[in-house]
Amino acid sequence: SDQDVNQSTSLSHMLTDAFTASSNISYDHYHGKNRYKITGNINYRNSDSESLSNSQYTYFNDGSTVADNQLINSANHALNATISAKASNALSKSVLLNSSYSLNFANNYSNNSVTRNDAYDAANSLRSDDNTTTNTFKLSSTINAGKLTISPEMGIDIKHQRLEYRRGVLDTTATRNAVLPTPMLVLQWKPTRNHTSRLNATYSQTLPQFVSTMAYVDDLNPLFITEGNPNLRRSGML
Repeated sequence: SDQDVNQSTSLSHMLTDAFTASSNISYDHYHGKNRYKITGNINYRNSDSESLSNSQYTYFNDGSTVADNQLINSANHALNATISAKASNALSKSVLLNSSYSLNFANNYSNNSVTRNDAYDAANSLRSDDNTTTNTFKLSSTINAGKLTISPEMGIDIKHQRLEYRRGVLDTTATRNAVLPTPMLVLQWKPTRNHTSRLNATYSQTLPQFVSTMAYVDDLNPLFITEGNPNLRRSGML
């Protein structure tokens, strides 16, 4: 509202039913100085909740009081599954080569229905179904050169994301693909048994939350309105 809020009062309660499950597997094998390992894990969560809030807002200008009663029914589930394989091979007494690959699939689903002042609030009700597949490749080595140990690593994340999103007038299916490099270099100098110097250099990139890049307006709470920003881009950190 364009008016100044003098006072607000809110009462709310929430009831949630949730179920979680997880499973892990691991296989580790040594062959001489070489090591091979396969791991897998899966996590699942399902929840249903009902939230009721009764709010009153009092304004400076005319002393009026406005009621805002909301009922939110939410159904959410999340699935995350990963399988990975790693290998460590001794090429010589001073060189160790490591390689790995992992495949991750994540699904996050939300269906929130909002009733506001006894009327269906289409603008703030939403349905979101987010599926992300990530392929991760890493190649690294450990090189011992006397008192100096050099450990370079190159990693690449290849992401494919598909999002079905419906909120108010926004009803869309969007996809994005990204390749995110993660190079790293570790230098360790050990001149004596009791003294070690270590230098790390790492670069990584991060994608913004997909839904944050969409042109939406969230005014469910009139005192805290948020908007999506289609101009958001990936960020890097060194």
